[in-house]
Amino acid sequence: MTGTTGGLVYSKLPQLAKAFPLEVALIVMETAQAVAAEAQASMRLPKTGVFYRVSRTGAKHQASAPGEAPAIDTGALVNSIGVRRVNKTHAIVYTNTEYAAALEFGRRDGKMAARPFLRPAIRKVRPMWLARLKALGSRVV
Repeated sequence: MTGTTGGLVYSKLPQLAKAFPLEVALIVMETAQAVAAEAQASMRLPKTGVFYRVSRTGAKHQASAPGEAPAIDTGALVNSIGVRRVNKTHAIVYTNTEYAAALEFGRRDGKMAARPFLRPAIRKVRPMWLARLKALGSRVV
């Protein structure tokens, strides 16, 4: 990424964190929370996959199609997305469900295509993160 706006801003992150520790910590946490919220919101969008009956309830459920964020069935995945601060320049957006990776990346055996929800959320939030860091970087003397 060197030479791109993202690379230049990101390479200055330690310098920014030293000059503006509270501001950087706030930007990092707000960005992580925005990624988590965007991932959750993407799961709530209408889906275009197949309909099927849920055996435990008998209700009709529309699945997500390959490439769409997962459809909400039980709510376990959407409710498991969280944010943890590591330090002033790092935060983790996580889920603790066993099947999240298979949904995000698809299954290796080819039995299920990817239904990404975190990577698209990161891509959507990234411009806001870069703009905020760039604005903060313009204050560095």
